[in-house]
Amino acid sequence: MVTSCIFGTETELALVVESKGVVRPAPRELASAIIEDVANRYAHATSATSPPTQHRLFLANGACVYADIGGHPEIASAECSNPIDLVSQTLALRQMLAKSTERIANVYGLPIRLIANNVDYAFRGAQSYGYHLNILARGFTLDQVCDQVAAQLASLLAAMPIVSGTGKVSFVTGSPGFEISQRAQYMAMVTGKQTTDSRAMITAKDEALCDNGIRVHLICFDTPKNPYQIALIPSIIAMALKAIESGKDIAGPVTLADPIRALHTVSCDLSLSAKLSLKHGGATTALEIHQHYIRVIREFLEQVESPEWMKQMLTLWKEVIDNLRRDSFSEGRLDWIAKLLLFTNQLQKNKLDWRQYSKWPYVLAAIRRFMNEGWISDPVRLTKTVRQREAIRHSALGTLEGYLAKHGISWEDFEEVWIACNKMCKQCLDYHRLTAEVAYQIDTKEVLTPLVTEEMIDKARTLPPTGTRATIRGEAIRNSQRGATADWTFVQQGDRRLVMTDVYGRNASWKEQQQSVRKENQ
Repeated sequence: MVTSCIFGTETELALVVESKGVVRPAPRELASAIIEDVANRYAHATSATSPPTQHRLFLANGACVYADIGGHPEIASAECSNPIDLVSQTLALRQMLAKSTERIANVYGLPIRLIANNVDYAFRGAQSYGYHLNILARGFTLDQVCDQVAAQLASLLAAMPIVSGTGKVSFVTGSPGFEISQRAQYMAMVTGKQTTDSRAMITAKDEALCDNGIRVHLICFDTPKNPYQIALIPSIIAMALKAIESGKDIAGPVTLADPIRALHTVSCDLSLSAKLSLKHGGATTALEIHQHYIRVIREFLEQVESPEWMKQMLTLWKEVIDNLRRDSFSEGRLDWIAKLLLFTNQLQKNKLDWRQYSKWPYVLAAIRRFMNEGWISDPVRLTKTVRQREAIRHSALGTLEGYLAKHGISWEDFEEVWIACNKMCKQCLDYHRLTAEVAYQIDTKEVLTPLVTEEMIDKARTLPPTGTRATIRGEAIRNSQRGATADWTFVQQGDRRLVMTDVYGRNASWKEQQQSVRKENQ
């Protein structure tokens, strides 16, 4: 029998503040105000281990919200044992923070938007923030996770953008002007300890969060909007990890020679047919890699007793891949496809297509580099600025003259291209904006059966998932008095501490002890 899977996510959220002519509050001030608003409206315990500046709250629904380093709001889901619980809680948490953001915007009298994406267009995509998936791995040491487990997952992770991507406007030279994944180009290695620079797809956390195993920490995924992707991403990795735990070689013939290079290639390949070099010779495609893993995992699940949700998610995974094989643009459950269609319509309004637009990312990046200025959204002002500055005009246009001629594009078309670029960047941010009205609205003509209902989302605001210690922690917090503190492994009320080092909450018990607050930065 397959042992229960435990997984959760951490989502870094962005704040966009439009404050022309007005002094803009510091990001941490706004993030802290949003978290404080959550604290005023929901049962919680404050963190016993984090710095006060993080305003970290453990909520009665088992989740955690806080103002992270860098001054942005972040949400960490409770430990979940199935993808439906994770979807319900994710949408509930996003809606909770969106409502708090709207209230804080009214207090400051500023238009403040809360965004759940992974790239900051204000810096030409130079800034990226994460969506981290955590899954419990059993039977492995820390070194084995970073070696054996990573080797089995690397090829799958390299091919994941076609299932997990949310899409973005690209400034990468050689790209079609659109990338399937917002995070792929920021990954530099398969395993490592870095999550903010020279990022690794997989890190293993040997932290005392539970006694049951090692926390596999994956940071290569985009922040999904579509509930189907929210469910599918952890499900695919969880099923693969269970097969690895059983001793199965799941990578086998699709082991890639260079997973990171393959990841970058897949993200820029809208045809989904790019050839990826294999370690032992030959080549494959992202679609073929998915087909291989689906076949291997199906064989594994047929040999063991497994939760019903695994069979459902395997079926969904296969449906998505089959649809992508037939027609890339027919799959309505993927954010990157919805966004690609949105951007394509915008280009058509500007009398452009992707073939034409794909020649401009290098030019757009070069002009901004020569100007050494921030983002200028007004194409008329930008054109005037470039033309009026003699040194910039000669350097930029002189350097680009050969490129323009080689690719058959003209400086006279620049303003129209810049307008389209800026509108697509705005559309991208608007697509990921979190609002208080609805947790999620499907932007597709296709009628899809919802994975979760509004009633399930409403319950997830106050009630924790079942089957993990989140149930016990949430109940303890809901029944606690003012002044209670908590962490993932305990809840402290006065001199009594509820200890739950087992991730399932088995053997959780209250113990009398002197309250101790460790001041340490996690």
